[in-house]
Amino acid sequence: MGNRFESGPQFKLSEAEEKTHELMIQTNEPIDMGDFIDLYGSETVERDIQYTEELKKKFNEQDDKNQREIKKLADLFEALISNFVELEDWMGEDIFMVKTSEYDDYKNGVDVVAEFLKDGKFSHLGLAIDVTFGNYLDKKFQRIKQEIQEGQLTKVKYFMSEGGDFRGELKNIPRVVLATDRATIKELSTLWTDLTFLKGRLKDRRERGGNVSDIREKIQETRDKLKDHPIQLEILHQIRFQLEKFAEHAEKIGQREQLTKKYKATLEIINQIIDAKKDLANKIKEEGYSYSQFDRLQTFLKENF
Repeated sequence: MGNRFESGPQFKLSEAEEKTHELMIQTNEPIDMGDFIDLYGSETVERDIQYTEELKKKFNEQDDKNQREIKKLADLFEALISNFVELEDWMGEDIFMVKTSEYDDYKNGVDVVAEFLKDGKFSHLGLAIDVTFGNYLDKKFQRIKQEIQEGQLTKVKYFMSEGGDFRGELKNIPRVVLATDRATIKELSTLWTDLTFLKGRLKDRRERGGNVSDIREKIQETRDKLKDHPIQLEILHQIRFQLEKFAEHAEKIGQREQLTKKYKATLEIINQIIDAKKDLANKIKEEGYSYSQFDRLQTFLKENF
C-alpha cells in the first residue's frame, strides 16, 4: 500500500497537549488483566502481562523519539475522543467507550471499543486510533485487509462491558482507523485545559461567596465549542466510509455472508447517528469547515481496497 500519511520532522508536544495528556491518561485507565484470572487462569494472564511488558520495553527503547511522541499524541487523541463521545454526545447518547487492556493495544492493535446500545442490546465496534502524521496507517489497513481475506475480524481478549453484561473475549468486531491532524489535537487539548481551569475558578469563587455568572458563561461557551466541534462528524464519516469499503471488499472477494452482515449492522448504527446530526452538519457546512483528513483517508482507501 502506498503511504499518504508520512511522519514529518521531529517535534515536541505543546504545553496544552502535555498537560492534557498527563491529566487524561490518569483517568483513562486500561482494563486490568488481573481481573480475568478466574476466566483464563493465572498462568495465561501472567504470560500475557509479561508479553505486553516486553513489547512496551522494545518500543520505549527505540531510538526514534519522533515515534514516541506520535504514540503519546495517539494516546491523547484516543483519550480526547473517549471523553467527548461520552460527555458531549459526539456519537449519540447510547454509547460507552471502553479503553482496552495494554495486551489488546499492543498485541491486537485495538485501543478502544465503542459499545452501542440498541434495542436494549450492546453491539461493539473496535476503534484502532492513530494520527495522520504517523507512518503506520498503511500497516493498520493492511492488517484489516488481511483479516477480511481470512474471514476473521478483530478480537479483543480482555474485555469488560460498561453495561456489565459481558466479560471475556470479543470476537469478530469491525476495526476502523481514525485520522486527525496536529492542529485539531492542539485545539481540543486547549479547549479541555480551558474548561478544567474554568471549573477550578468556579469552585474557588463559589467558596469565597463571589459572583460566578461570568465564569459560568465562559464555561458554557467552551462546552458549546466542544459539543459542536466538527471533528465529531469527520470521525463519523471516516467510520462510515471504512465500513462501507470493508463490506464492499468482503463481498468482492466472496467472503462469507456473516462477515459482511457484521459490517452492515454496525454501518446501520453509524448512519443513524449521522442522520441525527443533520442540523450540526448544516451549521458546519455554513462555517466552511473542510473534512480534509476524511478526504485524504477516502482517497487512500479507494486506491488500496
